[in-house]
Amino acid sequence: MSSSPTHRQQVLYAAFPYGLNIPGGKWMSREDVQSALEPLQPTINFTKIVGRPDSILLWCGGTFSREYVQRVLGEKLKSSCVVLSQEMLETIVREAKPIVVGFMLVGESDTCPPYRTKVNGTEWEYCLVLSSDQIPVSGDEAEWLFRPTRHAVALGMTGSHALLVRKLRRTPKGTRVMLGNTIITPWQKLLRKKGVSVDCLTSRTFNRIEEVLRAMIGTPPLGQLQ
Repeated sequence: MSSSPTHRQQVLYAAFPYGLNIPGGKWMSREDVQSALEPLQPTINFTKIVGRPDSILLWCGGTFSREYVQRVLGEKLKSSCVVLSQEMLETIVREAKPIVVGFMLVGESDTCPPYRTKVNGTEWEYCLVLSSDQIPVSGDEAEWLFRPTRHAVALGMTGSHALLVRKLRRTPKGTRVMLGNTIITPWQKLLRKKGVSVDCLTSRTFNRIEEVLRAMIGTPPLGQLQ
């Protein structure tokens, strides 16, 4: 019987499936996710759900590439995925947070956590579009940001796999503004126009990404898990 990877061989990844547990998407419980990923052990080991089943932590053998893990997870969950290492997620959060905090402190009439702001009575939230592939940003970074809409404003690239966006939380009538069509679609169109093709784009609130990173930092090596 194969043994589990040693601590030195382990790499901790965060996986973000696309379209999971949203209206019109695929619905899976924590148990469904764990059951789907069990056949991958000991190469890929389900470790933890963070908040919801659309944010998954996995210990993986270090000899397997991130791209391989991404592809295999997509096959098992029947949903395309973005998979990021702890180092990649740390870079995204480190570069995004000063931008978020800056916008929350300057010119805002009211501030309400988590990472939401009110401007003239309208509530906005900060989100990240995550890419399965590295975005080859060159030249003026502003050229890689989609044009502002009444519901979303692209603020900047954070790391090479994420776009930070400020998004309207609800319409004036109180309807929740969904992330997909509002922030994924316009960026996807821009990337295609620039000749960039990626396997998967998915989005999460900045608050959730920070929560996932905290969970990664606090997760012990595979052999120490209870």
